[in-house]
Amino acid sequence: MKKKNQTNSGFTLAELLVVMASLGVLLGVAIPALTGYIKYSKTSEATSNLNLMFKGATAYYEQAAAGSQGIVSGTAGHCIVGTTSLLPSTPGLAKQQTNFLAVPEFKSLGFNISDPVYFGYRVLALGGTSACAQTASTALYTFVAMGDLDGDNVFSRFELAAGSDASNVMYHSVGVYVANEGE
Repeated sequence: MKKKNQTNSGFTLAELLVVMASLGVLLGVAIPALTGYIKYSKTSEATSNLNLMFKGATAYYEQAAAGSQGIVSGTAGHCIVGTTSLLPSTPGLAKQQTNFLAVPEFKSLGFNISDPVYFGYRVLALGGTSACAQTASTALYTFVAMGDLDGDNVFSRFELAAGSDASNVMYHSVGVYVANEGE
């Protein structure tokens, strides 16, 4: 009886261990990078919503004060809303559903986000209270977004400053001030 030549095909234990070690190293690098990218992608919510707040504030500032029937009143316009508290008041890891329209200042700005948010938002107004007939060339607002994206009680802070120029037209700072972006 004749034996057939048998050839073993497959991988050796050493080869499998090398592949497993290589995968472990790749995952050890990729997973922290991925979590960082995910965290930073959440920060786009803040800059986008600060821009929405500015647009609403500009519309509110430029509009003539109108009565409930659409009749223009004697108020000169160039109005600002007052300072608000942070809403939601305790932003954290999970998104939170918030009714911004329940706050009169946000409602005046037309600022409402129907989706849940990672960040809390607030308006810091010059003088703290609502007022009309603002003069040209003044600082008017700082719009703020704060969030704790990694649950360590250290907050990311985004600020967009706004004012009026010599023609009493609203403008905002060139960029958004950011502190602790990935927190």
